[in-house]
Amino acid sequence: RCECVLAGDGLEAMTLLRAKERTGPLDLAIMDFQMPGMDGEELARHIRSETAYSQLPLMLLSSAPRAGDAHRMEECGIRAYLTKPIKRAYLYDAIAAVLSRDERSSTRLVPDKLITRHTLDEARRHAPGILVVEDNLINQKVAVRMLEKLGYRCDVAADGLEAVEAVCRMQYDLVFMDCHMPRMDGLDASREIRRREGGERRISIVAMTAAAFKSDREQCLAAGMDDYLAKPFKLDELRSSIEKHLAAKRGGRRDSGD
Repeated sequence: RCECVLAGDGLEAMTLLRAKERTGPLDLAIMDFQMPGMDGEELARHIRSETAYSQLPLMLLSSAPRAGDAHRMEECGIRAYLTKPIKRAYLYDAIAAVLSRDERSSTRLVPDKLITRHTLDEARRHAPGILVVEDNLINQKVAVRMLEKLGYRCDVAADGLEAVEAVCRMQYDLVFMDCHMPRMDGLDASREIRRREGGERRISIVAMTAAAFKSDREQCLAAGMDDYLAKPFKLDELRSSIEKHLAAKRGGRRDSGD
């Protein structure tokens, strides 16, 4: 669902970029390394020399990587350097990492260095585990897409019972829990998760519900939830909630739901 424009070589790419200065800027350029006339490295240097696109995020794909490539890529302003053929998941993660980094988000997938297959693998191993518990299919998709925009991947459970089972199988850092679900609602699921934790490891649980009364919030906190997110919530509200609870986890403390 991205709006894409295509160029067949470096010269056409530069012509297109200059035309886009008038019609609307681009957010990202994904380039091949081996091209006739002007290769991807040379194209990157030309783009960096253009004032309007000196900060344009650049990704380079190569089918024949060589020793020393990474250092040269960083020198010419490449943000991500990946080997072809590339799987869709890696391409997606690289794009998410590059764009979230450019937004100066604290939800970056990787540190501020050249993004490669290795750094993406490392990021996946250390990425926070997020579980979305929601019975409505449309709401599931909305939550997943919002998390993806922030650079996160997540698992999904369709009700409280699935959530309890998932938490027993996997180590999650954060659970977004709908309150009204069949079989087991979010309140009972939160109580059961807390009971099984036994006072040792504490997962952050954030309630997601359309109810917005103070009594509902107090009920969620009494069930063992840490915070409350009223639906429909905005992307910035979701981002703030994630950053708040992951920061508390990194700091070894638990925030109240204030």
